[in-house]
Amino acid sequence: MSSKVKEILKKLSLELDHEERIFLDKILETYSGKTCDVAIEMLPDEKVKELVGIIRRRKKRRKC
Repeated sequence: MSSKVKEILKKLSLELDHEERIFLDKILETYSGKTCDVAIEMLPDEKVKELVGIIRRRKKRRKC
Protein backbone atom coordinates (compact mmCIF):
# COMPACT_ATOMS: atom_id res chain seq x y z
CA MET A 1 0.00 0.00 0.00
CA SER A 2 1.19 3.44 -0.79
CA SER A 3 2.01 6.05 1.77
CA LYS A 4 -0.63 8.41 0.35
CA VAL A 5 -3.38 5.82 0.82
CA LYS A 6 -2.22 5.19 4.40
CA GLU A 7 -2.15 8.93 5.07
CA ILE A 8 -5.71 9.47 3.83
CA LEU A 9 -7.05 6.44 5.72
CA LYS A 10 -5.42 7.74 8.88
CA LYS A 11 -6.89 11.21 8.30
CA LEU A 12 -10.34 9.63 7.97
CA SER A 13 -9.74 7.44 11.07
CA LEU A 14 -10.17 4.26 9.05
CA GLU A 15 -8.16 1.16 9.90
CA LEU A 16 -7.85 -1.75 7.50
CA ASP A 17 -6.04 -5.04 7.85
CA HIS A 18 -3.53 -6.19 5.24
CA GLU A 19 -6.05 -8.08 3.10
CA GLU A 20 -8.45 -5.12 3.08
CA ARG A 21 -5.67 -2.69 2.12
CA ILE A 22 -4.63 -4.86 -0.81
CA PHE A 23 -8.23 -5.05 -2.00
CA LEU A 24 -8.63 -1.26 -1.64
CA ASP A 25 -5.52 -0.70 -3.77
CA LYS A 26 -6.88 -3.08 -6.40
CA ILE A 27 -10.26 -1.31 -6.46
CA LEU A 28 -8.64 2.12 -6.71
CA GLU A 29 -6.38 1.07 -9.57
CA THR A 30 -9.16 -0.73 -11.45
CA TYR A 31 -11.69 2.05 -10.92
CA SER A 32 -9.43 4.85 -12.10
CA GLY A 33 -6.91 3.15 -14.37
CA LYS A 34 -4.17 4.95 -12.44
CA THR A 35 -1.95 4.10 -9.51
CA CYS A 36 -3.61 3.95 -6.09
CA ASP A 37 -1.77 7.13 -5.00
CA VAL A 38 -3.25 9.17 -7.82
CA ALA A 39 -6.66 7.51 -7.60
CA ILE A 40 -7.20 8.15 -3.89
CA GLU A 41 -6.35 11.84 -4.33
CA MET A 42 -9.03 12.11 -7.01
CA LEU A 43 -11.78 10.68 -4.81
CA PRO A 44 -13.74 12.68 -2.25
CA ASP A 45 -13.54 11.51 1.38
CA GLU A 46 -17.12 10.20 1.28
CA LYS A 47 -16.32 7.92 -1.67
CA VAL A 48 -13.27 6.54 0.16
CA LYS A 49 -15.45 5.81 3.21
CA GLU A 50 -18.01 4.13 0.94
CA LEU A 51 -15.34 1.91 -0.61
CA VAL A 52 -14.02 0.92 2.81
CA GLY A 53 -17.57 0.02 3.86
CA ILE A 54 -17.99 -2.16 0.77
CA ILE A 55 -14.69 -3.92 1.48
CA ARG A 56 -15.66 -4.61 5.10
CA ARG A 57 -19.10 -5.97 4.14
CA ARG A 58 -17.49 -8.17 1.48
CA LYS A 59 -15.02 -9.56 4.00
CA LYS A 60 -17.81 -10.24 6.50
CA ARG A 61 -19.81 -12.17 3.91
CA ARG A 62 -16.81 -14.28 2.93
CA LYS A 63 -16.32 -15.37 6.57
CA CYS A 64 -19.87 -16.72 6.90
